[in-house]
Amino acid sequence: MILDSENDYWIYKRNGTIRRKLTDIDLKTSAGVPYIKPEIQLLYKGGSSVIREKDMVDLENVLPLLKDTSREWLRKSIMIQYPKGHPWIERINVYIESLQYMRRE
Repeated sequence: MILDSENDYWIYKRNGTIRRKLTDIDLKTSAGVPYIKPEIQLLYKGGSSVIREKDMVDLENVLPLLKDTSREWLRKSIMIQYPKGHPWIERINVYIESLQYMRRE
C-alpha cells in the first residue's frame, strides 16, 4: 500500500496528485507498533472500484474518531479521485454538517 513514493512523499497509486509526506502517513500504538493513518486506509477502501458493505461500516465507525483535518483530507482526496461524485462524499458532508450543528449548540 505505501510502496508508491517519490522523494519524501507517499503517492496514492490510484491518483498521483494525492500525496502526503512519508512522515505523515502512519501512527503508532502505545506499544510502538506502526499502522497506516485511518484516513489513508479509508481512501484505499473508498477508492476501490467496488465499495463493500464492510468498508461502509468502517467509514461510519471511523468518521467520528477522525480529527477535523483528517476528515477534510479524506473528503478532498475522494473528490479529487471522483470529481463526478462518490457516495462517501455525501456521507462525509452530512457528518460534517451535523458536527457543525452540534458544536453551535
